[in-house]
Amino acid sequence: MSLFKTHGVVKFKRIGINEASTFTGFCAVHDDRTFAPLEKQPLTASPEQCFLMSYRAICRELFQKRIHNSNVGIMRGMDQGAPRQIQEAMQWFTNLHEIGILMGLAEIQHHKDLYDEMLRRNNFDPYRRLIIRFSCVPDVLSTGAFAPEHDFSGNRFQNLLDDPPLKNIAVTVLPADGGGVAVLGWQEGSDAVCIPFVESLISIGEESLGNAVLRLVFEHIENTFFRPSWWEELPEATQQALIRRTNSGASPATPRGPSCLRDDKLNYVDWPVTSVEAQFPRRARL
Repeated sequence: MSLFKTHGVVKFKRIGINEASTFTGFCAVHDDRTFAPLEKQPLTASPEQCFLMSYRAICRELFQKRIHNSNVGIMRGMDQGAPRQIQEAMQWFTNLHEIGILMGLAEIQHHKDLYDEMLRRNNFDPYRRLIIRFSCVPDVLSTGAFAPEHDFSGNRFQNLLDDPPLKNIAVTVLPADGGGVAVLGWQEGSDAVCIPFVESLISIGEESLGNAVLRLVFEHIENTFFRPSWWEELPEATQQALIRRTNSGASPATPRGPSCLRDDKLNYVDWPVTSVEAQFPRRARL
């Protein structure tokens, strides 16, 4: 509903650290029990910890889509008293919004079920991941999941209007041991898209991975937070580029293009890479 209030434009706002790090999709007991290996142990990016990062991202996406679906009825009544032309435009937007939510719900529920099965069996063999370690604490933290349409070279994999379930990948960027870590994770049923997607990221080269990960989370992950002082130090043109990325795909008026992840030659961050660990079958796909 916030897009109605901002005329379809995503805007940044300051929030407290506790608010940014809180996810209320689990009760306290189950949250503690499920994520204890991630929350109560040093972050080493073990297979279990990486899985839990991706699992939490998938759960959050499902939680948010359920909230958005429950708000559709409220959105339909927000045009009361508006001129007919405005009402027609708002109902058109709401209809598209609802279709997208229902398709997204079917997709993310499918992936959540697969993650649930891995968690119940305590078997992470079907879970794939790319782990990028940085020598500094990231200025930007993020966690979420999405269906990749294009890779970092602009190659197309799938269309969001395709029948669900689409292939899905989870992304998490967190501090770790005085530095930082970015984990891109997925389950084996998404190999056909996610393997070439992450290989296109790896092929960029270590010196450019920080900026590539930054482009990725601003382009695709709504649940992204950053340090205000980092933002304020960016040049105006760089800030505007990130604002455009945040709004890309947010509404039918701002469709996401095939070059959305390609290098735009802007320097957003300086995150030196210490290691890149690929835990998936390295073979040709598609």
